[in-house]
Amino acid sequence: LPWCIGAARRCLANHRRGDQRRLRLVERTAAQPRPDTNDDPQQRIERSDPDLTAAIGTLSESEAEIVRLWAWERLEPREIAIALDLTPNAVSVALSRAKRKLAQQLGDDTTGTTDRIDRTADTPGAEVPPGPTSQRGGDER
Repeated sequence: LPWCIGAARRCLANHRRGDQRRLRLVERTAAQPRPDTNDDPQQRIERSDPDLTAAIGTLSESEAEIVRLWAWERLEPREIAIALDLTPNAVSVALSRAKRKLAQQLGDDTTGTTDRIDRTADTPGAEVPPGPTSQRGGDER
């Protein structure tokens, strides 16, 4: 019988600790600012990197759409091909050309432009944060 009382005591203590952890989690998440879910990626780009906005404006409509789907929606070329009813190879070629054109417009190398697009598309605020960027693989052949 004493072991049963001890086990029940520990179960109740675990339950109380769990409740306290959940309460602290709710308090922490309630204190964090909520991102504006209505914020359009195009608006974020325009606020944070007007040069990139201008460079995207120089692309053809199809190239700009491919870049948007790739950078903002995180679609792979094969997924973009399905969405736009193109071949994956045509999307890869158009994406490569678009990145090259953007690099020329921005005075970056292609990798720098890719990183700049990635950082800007991921940034919910008005500034592009410095720091490491994500690596995208399999986009160019």
